[in-house]
Amino acid sequence: MAEETATRAETSTGSTGTLTELYIALVFLGTSVWTTHATINNNVDSLPSVLADAAAAAPGLVAATILTGAGLGGAGASRFRSIGGRLLAGLGLGLLFGIISAAAIRWAYGSGSTIMALALTVGIASVVGGALAIFPESMLGAGLWATGWVFFAAVISGVLQPQVINALGGGKGAGAAAQDTANTRFLLGQAVVTGVLAAYFALQKLRNERPAWIWYTLAGALPGLILLGAEWLTRFGGTSLADLANIYAPDTAALEGPSASTRLQHALIVLVVGTIVTSVAGAIAAARRGSDEDDD
Repeated sequence: MAEETATRAETSTGSTGTLTELYIALVFLGTSVWTTHATINNNVDSLPSVLADAAAAAPGLVAATILTGAGLGGAGASRFRSIGGRLLAGLGLGLLFGIISAAAIRWAYGSGSTIMALALTVGIASVVGGALAIFPESMLGAGLWATGWVFFAAVISGVLQPQVINALGGGKGAGAAAQDTANTRFLLGQAVVTGVLAAYFALQKLRNERPAWIWYTLAGALPGLILLGAEWLTRFGGTSLADLANIYAPDTAALEGPSASTRLQHALIVLVVGTIVTSVAGAIAAARRGSDEDDD
């Protein structure tokens, strides 16, 4: 009787294991959509500014949509035990949310071909996120939890960036070379710290799960993989926005925010650091379990 009760409790908990991560994803997605809409509306009389704002906003929108699609897919797939059932549930919910998101962008920003490309990209991002439901729920929940903190770290680092760069010798009075060096150090340090945070929060979620080593590794890698996926999808749908902005007003070519190469570098560093730290931690945990079993 006690075993049956424990099993029921475990099943009940499993069905809601990714809801916290889903709430976090929806907060980031809602914030990204709202701020982007407000920015574009403020520049509605200037086509180049609208295109530039849309292009600059694409990476954040796509990444937040992948995270939300994964949260929705994971929440729905938690009711299925088989890999096929989890995948179909995740893809179905990801597709449904992708259609809703694409329609919302189409309604909010207009029907131009460039906006339609952005809407399509966001829709595909939701399906990609939903496909992540194929992974075990404990691993997916840990990876999404870590990804939420990676997004939060990006917000905090953006707020602290001027002070940190000034402390690194790149203040207003510094020369161009000193400012470039300070910026480079900041971006590198930001990526490394973000990767460590991703690993820490993934491990925090997994500390009571005792999964196999590979799931530790994938949980730590997931934030970096989501950032990479968002970058690749952004290049698919966001390039036309940037190209049109450059055509209509070459002065807007330098869009606000990190460049594509910087975003790619950031994603790769987060991926590598998160993967290495969780891999080592997973190997240590596996060794300890083996030692405990030998002692028994």
